[in-house]
Amino acid sequence: PADRIIFIEARTGESQTINSELKVTNIFGQEVLNVELYEGKQSVDVSMLPAGIYLLRLSTEDQQSGQILIKE
Repeated sequence: PADRIIFIEARTGESQTINSELKVTNIFGQEVLNVELYEGKQSVDVSMLPAGIYLLRLSTEDQQSGQILIKE
C-alpha cells in the first residue's frame, strides 16, 4: 500500500536505464495519471488520488508491465 509517493525504476536487460511512460487507471479503466519517466529511478506523487485500487502500466519502446497499487 502507498499513501503519497511511489518509486518506479525501468531498466533494460543490460542494466541501462530507459525512457518510459507510466499510466495509472482506476478500477473503471479511466486514466487518472500519466507520467513520462526519463530517469532510471523516479518518485511519483500519488497523494492527489483518492483511496482505492489502481492499475499501474509501465510502457517502454518494446515492453509493457503492470502492477496493482493500493492507495490508502
